[in-house]
Amino acid sequence: MLATHMICLLNGVEVEVTFVLAPSVLRVLKRLQAQGPELTEEEIALLGRIRTGWTVSERRAEIDLQSILRADRALDVYCATRNYVFAQKYLEKARKSATDGDSLTSIYLARTAVEQSYRSYFASRGFASLGAKWVQFLQAFDFGSPANRSLFRRCVALLFPVADMRGAGLDDYLAQVNDFLSSTRTAIEADPLHKIAFSACPQIYRL
Repeated sequence: MLATHMICLLNGVEVEVTFVLAPSVLRVLKRLQAQGPELTEEEIALLGRIRTGWTVSERRAEIDLQSILRADRALDVYCATRNYVFAQKYLEKARKSATDGDSLTSIYLARTAVEQSYRSYFASRGFASLGAKWVQFLQAFDFGSPANRSLFRRCVALLFPVADMRGAGLDDYLAQVNDFLSSTRTAIEADPLHKIAFSACPQIYRL
């Protein structure tokens, strides 16, 4: 086991506390930095928490996991690329379901593509793991430019589609999702590091 979690109540606020074994985390980091890494959701969440959380205490102060993660952008690149691949795959499956006449599954898959696209963008900005309540993050996040802020806040509506869309309505929704994924990619690729990573990934293509 990489970590143990517990919930503490501090001044009426629930705080999640995670206990980690530094050598185990370092082994995960070594895999992350290798070619073609495969990390589990648990490992990604753990690295994300260490990077963006607060260190309460350390038994072995010579291993500063947080500094290592903040200095190395491998986690950003891995998660942004991974999530965007998922977004495109979900959109492909949504189109297939629409063609097969399964509108409800198509809507669900397209909505999941939108979520993965959001997660890809946030990962590219250093937030690899945001948890189930990630939508709340939209209110406080600094998107860096008015254009990005407008895009990502405006398109929140795509996360809450009408459940009984069919025909032209469903086609229009899928087209909007496609446009959102394209715009998200443009925003992510403003960072040259991510542009190189996306260009090198054979599973990512132009929409």
